[in-house]
Amino acid sequence: MALSVTVAAEVAGKAVLNHGLATQMRPRRYHTVSRATLDKFIGDVHELINFFVIEAQRILFVENIGASAAACVTAFLSYHLVKLVPYWGLAILATTVAFFVPLVYTTNQELIDHHLKNASEAINAQTAQVRSVAQKQADHIAAVSKQYAGDYTGKVQEMLRGRAGASPSPVSSPKQPVSAAPVKQPEFPVAPTEEPELKKVAEPEGPVPTEPDNIEAEPLIAS
Repeated sequence: MALSVTVAAEVAGKAVLNHGLATQMRPRRYHTVSRATLDKFIGDVHELINFFVIEAQRILFVENIGASAAACVTAFLSYHLVKLVPYWGLAILATTVAFFVPLVYTTNQELIDHHLKNASEAINAQTAQVRSVAQKQADHIAAVSKQYAGDYTGKVQEMLRGRAGASPSPVSSPKQPVSAAPVKQPEFPVAPTEEPELKKVAEPEGPVPTEPDNIEAEPLIAS
């Protein structure tokens, strides 16, 4: 709007008065932003960015359980509202919550703080009770396991001692002399050392006939 007014005044002045009206209103020196102002503004922006970064890390690492739970519920509802409500509706809802929640809190601060304190005390009491019960159970389990381990160790030692007493010490048997291997005798027959006896043949008592007694007559052949 301002730009259109200045442009129209400049064109009309040059057309009618032969000089622009915006030119007559132009300052001799343009305004500038001082370095101190710029540094202050940049410092504030830097602190604002660090504030949001630190708060996001506190919510993420659950430094405050209430704040982390509220952020979780808000993120869950926003995720589902995006699918149903348009962006302008979400913007109106976020602005309404941002302005009305602090007002409601400041109006009922004592009541809200009282209920928050009671809730935190109840949660702390339940947590301490669960922790003590878990510690007792852990101590009992450790004692029972130590007792069983001692009993089994004693039984194993007794069994080892009984076996060591029952097993006799090995007696070293006297070494028997190793008999020398028999010498193989040659298989050749033994040569005779005595002369053989000659047997005498018995001689006949009567005269020995020189010719045989029964001489057959030669057959006569007819000439």
